[in-house]
Amino acid sequence: MGLGKKKKSTIILAVIAVAVIACIIFLIENPWFFKLEYETTDKTNYSKCLRLVDDMSGVTECFPKKIPANARDAAFKAYNNFGGRALTLSFIADDSEIQACIDKAKSNALCFGTKDNSQVAEALPSYIFSSLSNDDSVYVLCSEPYKPNDFNHAKLAWVVVNEKTHSITYTAESY
Repeated sequence: MGLGKKKKSTIILAVIAVAVIACIIFLIENPWFFKLEYETTDKTNYSKCLRLVDDMSGVTECFPKKIPANARDAAFKAYNNFGGRALTLSFIADDSEIQACIDKAKSNALCFGTKDNSQVAEALPSYIFSSLSNDDSVYVLCSEPYKPNDFNHAKLAWVVVNEKTHSITYTAESY
């Protein structure tokens, strides 16, 4: 009887050890778990930030692989938790960079326009749409709600370009 209890204890300890090792591997493979929010203005850290959420398939492709060298006031924010992920990259750009962004966004957009465009209004949640200025041009790159007219989106990505202020803002969410 004593031997049976010892085997049971050994099996229980082995199962616990495997679970602990699996948890450690998960945490190592998912570095965003440790850092739920990351914000930087350092352009050299941008690619590191983008890698934290590079598994947002269909969403992060809209983001540039690196911040343009002549961009000013660049800022990047990544937010990760078990409920979802959100990324924002904003910067001030020159005319040629703005035009390149507009051309790329137009070719990839589901819809685009200003605040008065009904397709843009339907593709974005109202809290995002209401935060846009009348000078903003919006390019909706991905809009996949869990179900029609749902507040939460499975995937959502858009670019806002304001030619008056020379600003470009990329945003992506996955919930």
